[in-house]
Amino acid sequence: ADAVAQARRTGQAVEIVARRTATTEVYANPTGSYTLKLHAQPAGLRSDDPPPVTAVNNYNWTHISQAYPSSSYWTADRNQAKVGYSSSQKAPWRSFFLFDVPAELAGAQIVNGTFSITLDNSYSCGPTGVQLYGTANVSSAASVTWNNSSSDTTWNTPIGTQFGHANSTGGCGPQQLDMVMYWSSDSMPALQSQLQAAANGALGNQMTFGLRAISETDPMQWKLFYPWSAAFVIEYNPA
Repeated sequence: ADAVAQARRTGQAVEIVARRTATTEVYANPTGSYTLKLHAQPAGLRSDDPPPVTAVNNYNWTHISQAYPSSSYWTADRNQAKVGYSSSQKAPWRSFFLFDVPAELAGAQIVNGTFSITLDNSYSCGPTGVQLYGTANVSSAASVTWNNSSSDTTWNTPIGTQFGHANSTGGCGPQQLDMVMYWSSDSMPALQSQLQAAANGALGNQMTFGLRAISETDPMQWKLFYPWSAAFVIEYNPA
């Protein structure tokens, strides 16, 4: 109540510190709504620098490769989330990101939401597309491979496409900086619907999102993301 009153008095969002967890922060807004910041990584492990071992082995993301269709990557190849066609392996990769659905969202009305992740490197010097999907939930309790997790049954909710580039190999002249990419429900109604489904309990206690290239045969769309940077900012009216 103090945070709500302070937000209305100051006209600025105020964190409700008592609701902070390792992966969530909740803010009271002056309008009476709330904003939830939801991170894939626990606090202290979110960095664009090489992560500590605990971050590399955190089971909140994974990827799959058509080149190794029966391989699961919960405990291997954990430095970067791979998306798109690998010219060296002659096959595409896709990445999954797992988020707990916190109690604050239960029964809430979603006002808007934004998914963000930092792009570390791209094959292309110019912007190329990446598609965000809502997917069936996956878990480190089971093997997740191209063979069992690349079908439309898993990748069942296309949300929208954004474009980015961050070539760090020097082939584009000056080295390009990392780029934070955003997918917002303001322009992608399917994201709003997916978050509302999570708030309604339709997705269970977890919601899973995936990134894939527009064309999975085009090497120019190859990208590497920092998996520990994946996050949501969700504005909602509580139940």
